[in-house]
Amino acid sequence: MKTLSYIILLLGLSASAQNLTPVIKEGTTFKYTFYLHGQTSPFQITVNHVSDSLLLSWNIRGLAGGSYIVSASGLNNGNSLSFAQPEPFKKVKLGAGQTFCMISRSAFNDLVTKRSFTYDNTVYDLKADSTVVMIDNQPLAVLHVVAQNETTEFWILNNPDFPFICQSKGNPLGIDMKLNAITQP
Repeated sequence: MKTLSYIILLLGLSASAQNLTPVIKEGTTFKYTFYLHGQTSPFQITVNHVSDSLLLSWNIRGLAGGSYIVSASGLNNGNSLSFAQPEPFKKVKLGAGQTFCMISRSAFNDLVTKRSFTYDNTVYDLKADSTVVMIDNQPLAVLHVVAQNETTEFWILNNPDFPFICQSKGNPLGIDMKLNAITQP
């Protein structure tokens, strides 16, 4: 019995060790492919300032860049995603309840504790499935959610401080994305 318990413990540890759980800090860069109305574009977001607000710098193909400022209110209690088209060479301050490429910390808390959260007046339910997002040939620690009565699906980084959306599918606005890499400074 003792040997069986030890084997189960080792299997559990190796399974959890296989999930990539990156530390998000200033300088962390998320490299995505965005799918926009049938076109693809590389898009990267760098976390440039972490304090009461969050400065996210973006870059498309190395040709244009700018920033989104997510307020402390949005980061902690936001309930709406901004899908505003990036404005080159500008810092765009999002509304008090808005986030960009992530959900708020309170929405993440609802997801973990209630198995659902509401964003943009849409309820998203946690799915208990085996769908994974792969980064560097490792499964990323994500939570898969599906919108009630809609087609949208998100795979959200399992990180209570920075719950970035790693992949989206079926967005009615025609904007989906897939995370390809996370780099550290």
